[in-house]
Amino acid sequence: MSMKGIAFLVLLLLAVPSWAQTRGADGKWYDSNLTFQVVEETVREEGAFTLCVAQKKEGRCVENLLTPFVVRVFNAAGTEIWNGTYTGMVPYVVFKKALPTAARMEIVAQKNFVINVMTGTRIYTEQPLRFSYVFAK
Repeated sequence: MSMKGIAFLVLLLLAVPSWAQTRGADGKWYDSNLTFQVVEETVREEGAFTLCVAQKKEGRCVENLLTPFVVRVFNAAGTEIWNGTYTGMVPYVVFKKALPTAARMEIVAQKNFVINVMTGTRIYTEQPLRFSYVFAK
């Protein structure tokens, strides 16, 4: 394959996530098919997890999207045992300690948009992304 062919293939692969986006009458980009997804999780054992912004229908992470978010962790009784605010600049979150009594975690974006880090474009999500994660028993 020629260099032009490889370059075209790379550009095509980078553009695929943007096909779900639509441009509104106000000129802003919108995508209602986004959510958070927990990729790896060791919260109870090590106090860490990896998160991404993903396409809801496909369940696939979109590596070039980020948004600041808040994490709240609850025990089985529904008592909050941890909360923190994160920039979203890195995909992993590490708490100060393991949370062996964690039962569920709520992750909520602080804004109603994600940012494409390659272009700097804001992609609006109608409302802040919200995701609930229940830890396996």
